[in-house]
Amino acid sequence: QQVWYKAMDVPTDPAIVNGRMYIVDINPYTYGSTLYCLNLDTGSQYWQLPLDTLALTPTIAADNRLYLGCLDIYAYKGSLRCYDLNGSLKWNYILPNNEMIWFSSPAVSSGYVTFISIDMYSYYYGGNLYCLNALTGQFVWSHPIFNLGYMFYNSQSPACANGDVYVTDFDLNS
Repeated sequence: QQVWYKAMDVPTDPAIVNGRMYIVDINPYTYGSTLYCLNLDTGSQYWQLPLDTLALTPTIAADNRLYLGCLDIYAYKGSLRCYDLNGSLKWNYILPNNEMIWFSSPAVSSGYVTFISIDMYSYYYGGNLYCLNALTGQFVWSHPIFNLGYMFYNSQSPACANGDVYVTDFDLNS
């Protein structure tokens, strides 16, 4: 039985924290997105935040923060953004030119956030696995990775456990 309904254009996967739903709706006509905070029981809106970017990842919530992989379609640059639960931007890590996060979920564990990027113009499906400080957005490390995101219109996501990061790395050349 349907409890409530909210019309959206292209919603991403939501995050649930303390009886609130955090969800992004992508506007395919303006290449922008809106981050919403909704009451989980009623669907009523607490707030909305227009974003000047396409948020192309599920909304990930961890430690009272929200993480979104974004793409500035006009600059051809991706970024990972961190917001508090009130919608205030805490930090924005901008990727090198032509790199973006293509529907891959960031993973947050032990004070770090990891995510996978792809090179928009790579002929060999190149990308990187990144690790940032989850509180500050400071770069910790990166590692080259093969990523079939464009080929299958999605991308693998990292998983974290006990301080380790796990990811599939598919090398077409070997």
